[in-house]
Amino acid sequence: LIDNADQRIDEDTKEFTLSCSLFFHGLVTAILKTALFSHLLWTLSMPISVLSFTISGYLLWFGILYAISSTMLGMKIGKNLAPQEYLVEQANAHFR
Repeated sequence: LIDNADQRIDEDTKEFTLSCSLFFHGLVTAILKTALFSHLLWTLSMPISVLSFTISGYLLWFGILYAISSTMLGMKIGKNLAPQEYLVEQANAHFR
């Protein structure tokens, strides 16, 4: 028998709705910032010539490459954290 099941359901529901609303707010904010900042980078960077190629908006392209490479590095570093977090949660469950 589960102790205080109604309180646990209530807390889980509150946590879920809060995390969903924060996620949606963060997603909309990120999309708007990306659109505005991309336009700004494109207009600020003049075309440059590299090895007979003309690159327009090089600041935007550099930003995209930087974002992709840092995301890949973060994924490589963080892939071992999920099993570690599971072990921590399992250890915390034993104390309840």
